[in-house]
Amino acid sequence: MPESPNPPYRLPRQELWEDRAVTMAEVRGMIEDLDPLEHDAEITHLSLEVRTPPMFAHAAYASGTARGLIHPGEAAVGYRGGTGEQLLHPEHRDRDTLTFFGMFMRYGHRSRQVREVLDRVQQIHHDVRGVTNDTQLHVLGLLMTEPDRWVGSFGHRTYFTRNERLARYSFWRGIGEGMGLTGIWDDPDEVEPWVDAFEAKFGRPTNEAHQLWRGQVDGFRVWFPRRSQRLAAAYLGAGLTDKTRECVGAEPRSAMAHRTLRAGIQAYLTGEPKLRTNLSRTWVGSFSRFGAQPDIHTIGYQHDVAADPRYLRAGAPEDGYTFTVADGVRSKCPVSAHHQEESA
Repeated sequence: MPESPNPPYRLPRQELWEDRAVTMAEVRGMIEDLDPLEHDAEITHLSLEVRTPPMFAHAAYASGTARGLIHPGEAAVGYRGGTGEQLLHPEHRDRDTLTFFGMFMRYGHRSRQVREVLDRVQQIHHDVRGVTNDTQLHVLGLLMTEPDRWVGSFGHRTYFTRNERLARYSFWRGIGEGMGLTGIWDDPDEVEPWVDAFEAKFGRPTNEAHQLWRGQVDGFRVWFPRRSQRLAAAYLGAGLTDKTRECVGAEPRSAMAHRTLRAGIQAYLTGEPKLRTNLSRTWVGSFSRFGAQPDIHTIGYQHDVAADPRYLRAGAPEDGYTFTVADGVRSKCPVSAHHQEESA
């Protein structure tokens, strides 16, 4: 059988996603044996998807998302992008975002497949309007650094190794470049100071941030048995910075939740030599609402293109559209698009 002209992309170490049970100690060994720049997607997968329990991953991600909401522009965009769906089904936005991130890790940042996912994410940003280069840089910086800050807030600053931190920086840098962002940091040590300065300059409370935080708490309740769901806010908010807590209207810090999470992470680290996991554990598997092979166009904000003049200028709705980071909105029918350009 002749080889396909576009064979499926395979990360250099695809076996690190196979259905195989291993100990956490073995996962740590795999991470330290890999090159953090050449194998940044593989290490990030092992670090955040395989080593880190989904509940912890969700909490750390939500903490970073809340930090994003302290910028009024980011909060307004998040509110527009979640109007209706976020308020009626608040867990959907977090689950869809974590699914996108899982697909980034599945494909790395150098593949043809990830190009389609990046285009879809940037199409969502385009459709909700108001997403700027700097607000995306802020979120990118949080993705690079917030996992370390979150576990560090519970006294576990060495949870992630140097290889994990460097690979995460390299991985998200590659994703940011694929999204067409400019001004991405050349040195990982530049990221946290930039993020802190950005938040000091722009951070303030808004009604949109308050509502979106309440939605995140509602979505996080799925991890708790029904009788203990009232504790979701305390546990989700336990790792927030004081600035974030003020801006999103989170309840006062719970000393009990903080102590419990600190002890839980310590117990997890202590048990690593014997704790078992599976290399096939992924955020897509843990969070996707649409199965292990989701259609990327069903994930995330669904836009009414027929009511958007930016789409109508590109071509007729019945012809369909494509969106790419490089070219923006284009009609699927070149004749229609050409006619639209001549008529403009």
